[in-house]
Amino acid sequence: YTAIIAISTLAIGSQLIAGPFNPKPPAPAPVVPAPVPELPALDEEGALDLSDRGLGDAGIIAVAPHFPQAMKDLILDNNNIGPIGAEAIANNLFRAPDLNFITLRHNHIGVAGVRALVQNLPDGFILLGLDDNNLGNAEALALAEHPLPRTLTVLSLDGNHIGNAGIIALAQHLQQNPI
Repeated sequence: YTAIIAISTLAIGSQLIAGPFNPKPPAPAPVVPAPVPELPALDEEGALDLSDRGLGDAGIIAVAPHFPQAMKDLILDNNNIGPIGAEAIANNLFRAPDLNFITLRHNHIGVAGVRALVQNLPDGFILLGLDDNNLGNAEALALAEHPLPRTLTVLSLDGNHIGNAGIIALAQHLQQNPI
């Protein structure tokens, strides 16, 4: 008991000398915007190919506000783009009014990303490639929630994990909104 009393007395005495311990919360880290990567020129067909650049969400958030107006095709395969990045893409599609083709193969855009893209596809849109995005029933249901552009001729979903519920929802949606 003597040791416990001595330690308690020492702790109380140190508080009297130094004051109570009130740690200050750390200041939030400053938000540093990602530098805007230099965009390559559009090819002769109006395609912007940013495949395999490791953009991630931060990179595509930096790039999307700079989509060229003349862009017709957007290729973003294998960039580790998640839902936040897909929403940034969707929110900037208006910058390219003649856009008709997007591929986002080998990313992980999730339900929020699918929903944002489908809601913002421009008129005249032709192809949406979402292969190998680890999409499941929830993402298929998000696709089926919103009308797809009447001009859409290809919706590519290869290499995903969409089960029966998602396939049925998509099939029913496509009967009402054929592509």
